[in-house]
Amino acid sequence: MTGFVSYSTYSRELALNETFESYVELRRLARDVFAAYRDGRLRQGKIYPITDFKKRDYVTIGGIFEANIGVFYQEKEGRDDAYGSFMSPKLDKHGNRVDVSSTTEYGDGVLIVHKLNVPTILHELEHAYDSFRSGGKFTVSRGAQDFFAEMGKNRIVGRDEIPNIVDKRRKLYYRAPHELSAFFVQAVDGIDFFYDEAETVFRDFRDVHDEFKEKMKGYKYLTPKIQRDLARKLSQYYYRIREGDAEE
Repeated sequence: MTGFVSYSTYSRELALNETFESYVELRRLARDVFAAYRDGRLRQGKIYPITDFKKRDYVTIGGIFEANIGVFYQEKEGRDDAYGSFMSPKLDKHGNRVDVSSTTEYGDGVLIVHKLNVPTILHELEHAYDSFRSGGKFTVSRGAQDFFAEMGKNRIVGRDEIPNIVDKRRKLYYRAPHELSAFFVQAVDGIDFFYDEAETVFRDFRDVHDEFKEKMKGYKYLTPKIQRDLARKLSQYYYRIREGDAEE
């Protein structure tokens, strides 16, 4: 299999692993948010400032707590496919951020969770963190914007066009950089990197990669290049986890 880095290459290119630290810290934060729900400190129908869930020091993602980001939990009855979303700051037609503080105290976005579990919280936290780092611009691709704008013009669609439209929509969604980022950390967090419960025998990378392809949502809609890029990124995480860098 090609597309991943060897351990020697990984050791020489530690700069390529800059997102690993944020993944570890976002995962810890996701668990703290879930613990708040479990302990009755996070209830439906109320927006909580993200600072309410800061229970430890964060070196990499610490700046996110200086932003006005809210966390909102609300189940959606009758919608098994509704997990969550991140309402990012609005952008104008030029892609510049529009101040929304006049309409909400959470002007840097609101993290909305419908299915309260760690994977969903982690996915939406990655969106929130990416939006924070990019000033609200790392939220939607231009291709997706153009596609949905075209679909919103009330044009008549023939029945034979529907499969192609659905396929294009899924490709745009799963290939969007912000969704790749969120689905990647969600998939990684669902992988068992050890063969045994005692966590003494680390799994071969090929086994891990095969499981990743199954758990990376929308993997079949990704281009071969994106798949290779993800394999490379996964191998970097693999070495870091093998070295014990993901321990609590």
